[in-house]
Amino acid sequence: MKKDLAIYKGVYRDKKGSHQIKIYNDYEFLSFQLGQFKFEGTSIDDFELLDYDKYSSEELERFSFNKIRCGDGFSYEICDYDLTLIIPIQLIEGITSEVKTLDLKIFSKCGKALRSGAIDKYELCLEITINKIKYTGQGDLFEIAANDLIKNLKGKYRFNNCFGCSFSDYSVYGQNTFGTMLCFKNQKKKYLKVKTKAQYMNLNREDRLVQETFLCEEFEIRKNNLGYRG
Repeated sequence: MKKDLAIYKGVYRDKKGSHQIKIYNDYEFLSFQLGQFKFEGTSIDDFELLDYDKYSSEELERFSFNKIRCGDGFSYEICDYDLTLIIPIQLIEGITSEVKTLDLKIFSKCGKALRSGAIDKYELCLEITINKIKYTGQGDLFEIAANDLIKNLKGKYRFNNCFGCSFSDYSVYGQNTFGTMLCFKNQKKKYLKVKTKAQYMNLNREDRLVQETFLCEEFEIRKNNLGYRG
């Protein structure tokens, strides 16, 4: 499975204003740069400022941070900001099976840090436009927002990516907002027979972690009530 670097258009907004940015995705990490500051994360809500200690307090004044214990030190993830990403995706038309390439707009709103290391609120909205009609889905996880979007599409379209694939699922122990789908293409027949949580837990280790918006050559469109996530 070859993973090329993807570059998305985006907009970053915080208390100091709004900036057009480019978001780089190597399908393991997402990153973007704002002036001299570079941020990197594995999801769309965990962007850490790289080389935090090299900046002065005056230079860091424009940002809000969630200080998180990491090993013997700390990581500093930005919070209290809005982020828009525009990601090209494919949808499959339900009747004709025609594949359409469209822009998926992801609106991510990250709240303020709490002493516990959590964020006081997080909002996620997905939006696509088909034939000049906007469809949206909302939730605090990509899974929830994507399912809401599919529901609002009224069965007319399905995702042609890892989220819409027959061999993808989520861990029973939880997931990140984005980017922690489990790919079971290494055991397709066994996965497709899963009907219960116990059967799911008995699967061999997944092939890899994937982002929901990734697409490989082994994609097969997902049916309803399949696997652990249904």
